[in-house]
Amino acid sequence: MTTLIPSPPLTLHQRAIKFWRRFPVYLYRLGLGRALGSLPLLILTTRKTTTGGPRYTPLEYRRHGSRMYVISPQPDTARWYAHALEQSFAVIRIGRRAHTVRVTVISDEAEAVRALFLFRLTQPIPLRWITWSARQQDEIKPQVLKKTARRYAVVRLEIVSEAMEGLHPPVPADRAWAWGVVGAIVVMLTLFSRREH
Repeated sequence: MTTLIPSPPLTLHQRAIKFWRRFPVYLYRLGLGRALGSLPLLILTTRKTTTGGPRYTPLEYRRHGSRMYVISPQPDTARWYAHALEQSFAVIRIGRRAHTVRVTVISDEAEAVRALFLFRLTQPIPLRWITWSARQQDEIKPQVLKKTARRYAVVRLEIVSEAMEGLHPPVPADRAWAWGVVGAIVVMLTLFSRREH
């Protein structure tokens, strides 16, 4: 019988990093996906292997024609990568649009280098915290792209027209919070007007 060793609790710093990386998912849940649609950022929905529930992962992507590329600098530990490979298909949300996609790991080194070059060409500063750290910026320099392509997992996402069974819907938008904000504003205005009289 195998005994599972519980993982140590996260430090405050690790919790902050985890929250920051998941921040785009929270924005989508708040119904602000339309505002995020202009950024090269998608939310990948896969199925958790343990519970079967949805797993939402924000990923920076680059588009080349009808293909989109995402990367995993740590393919051995990235859960989204393992889930997507297991399932071959996933759902993505970009802005207000959702698509079913076929997930393929690039085995052709030339295509992987081209995909990494797309990341090098356009690297918006606000998104560097999602995929690339300052230390990793050196890894997308032209002279080291081949070496990086061998170590990283470059994944191609291709939109498929047919709906697949067993896939979870994309990250939902829940605008119920807006009613709380409106209610709070009404209460504050009411209190303020009473104070004036």
